[in-house]
Amino acid sequence: MNFDPTEKYDDVNEAAVSDWKDETTTRERIKVVITRTTEPTPASEIAEKARASQPVVRDELKELTDIGLVETIDSGQGALYKRNDQMYIYQQVLSCTMRTRKQNWSRHCRI
Repeated sequence: MNFDPTEKYDDVNEAAVSDWKDETTTRERIKVVITRTTEPTPASEIAEKARASQPVVRDELKELTDIGLVETIDSGQGALYKRNDQMYIYQQVLSCTMRTRKQNWSRHCRI
């Protein structure tokens, strides 16, 4: 049997992007990209990385800014966006705390 995993795509990155788009929603992709955005970045760049339209990205970034997950910086030539580092750290601590509590609970409360 001859199996060539590169047959379908000439570029492995193209295959990964295709799978990512198939397996996630636009909102999920935007959240992944902004979570990794630590420097002020234009919405157009975030849209490109998230494989989403700029209007959808701008709407989602506004919602994420409203709830404190994203910071908006006025550059004088338009808004730039980055994750809110304090909120990101808080979420990481909360997630770790919840995992620890769940593990402790499951150790002590066997069903």
